[in-house]
Amino acid sequence: MTYHFKPDADDPRHIASVAETAHINTLLRISEGYRPVDAEDARAEPPARKLNGSTIHNQSYDMAGGDQIALSDLVDMAFEESGLDEDAWNALADQERYEWIDQVLKELTGGDEAEEPAETTPSDTDEEPEEQDGGEDPGDSSESEDGSDDSRDAGSTAAADTPDDMIAAYKKLFGRAPNKRMTAAQIKRAVKEA
Repeated sequence: MTYHFKPDADDPRHIASVAETAHINTLLRISEGYRPVDAEDARAEPPARKLNGSTIHNQSYDMAGGDQIALSDLVDMAFEESGLDEDAWNALADQERYEWIDQVLKELTGGDEAEEPAETTPSDTDEEPEEQDGGEDPGDSSESEDGSDDSRDAGSTAAADTPDDMIAAYKKLFGRAPNKRMTAAQIKRAVKEA
């Protein structure tokens, strides 16, 4: 369905009539671009808020139609959809916050594209399960392997080259395994930035 936002003879604002509830909700999530006509008179400045975002998501994603959406906009939309207040959102575990962001991203990109970032290496989703399955199973079942990896990573966390080394360095820094959707590059970046 196509909507034409254009002024008419009586009103210079760009307005379109949208009847489908799902389309209305999707458009209103983009508060910088769309708002109900009734809200035009009550233009309150949005509250300044500081929301925790994501270290595993890319800075922008391609959407249908060739548009891009910034990570900060995704975080704002996920926050709004969660219904949480700012303190509760910031108190969420990283994984829970990532799931909210992924859900909104999936809705905006139309499903499977949510797992393919706009600016990452090709076959991003093909590599992840292999890296993560190999990294999570040994970490969950044997602590002795983590101990040997920790001693090797202690001197060179940023220089870890193999996926197992990067996962071990991530576990050492953050106390848990990385998200299964994280690529090797994202894990390496998170370890380097920590």
